[in-house]
Amino acid sequence: MYLRLIFCLSLFVFLVGCNNEMRDQQLVTEEVEASNFILEVTTPTVIENGQTLKVKGTLKYVGDETIKLFHGGPIIRFSFTGSNENRSYRDMGYTTQLETGQIMKVEDEFKVSEVGKHSLKARTTTLEVNGELIAGIGNEEYIKSDMSERIIKLEKSKITLKPIMIEVKEE
Repeated sequence: MYLRLIFCLSLFVFLVGCNNEMRDQQLVTEEVEASNFILEVTTPTVIENGQTLKVKGTLKYVGDETIKLFHGGPIIRFSFTGSNENRSYRDMGYTTQLETGQIMKVEDEFKVSEVGKHSLKARTTTLEVNGELIAGIGNEEYIKSDMSERIIKLEKSKITLKPIMIEVKEE
């Protein structure tokens, strides 16, 4: 009986603590669809300086047929202007067989270091389905006039979500 009471009280304290933490964070989920894929990102929109910004992204395949997807890793890449952290990725090739409804998940985090309004950007790597580059979306700002035709095609085969604005407050 005593152990059951301690367990119930512990569970209650845990749930109340989680509820308060979730209430303090204002989460937003944004998505974009292109070429039978849905890129979705969930992030807090308000965070205190010095905290860790935790972001979650998913890429869902919504086509009708099983496909072979060639991509880099991680398949979703994030950048955040409110952090001094830089990401460098190696574009190693992966092939993943996907069926309708299958989801690929990526989580990332940034140590927040600058107060103010900042943007979180999310992009997939180059995506190729059954040997053909997809028609991506949202890549205009990444395409430069001095790029080769091949590089432009690779950039256009990425799915880019519009930037999500995040307010970083003083501690």
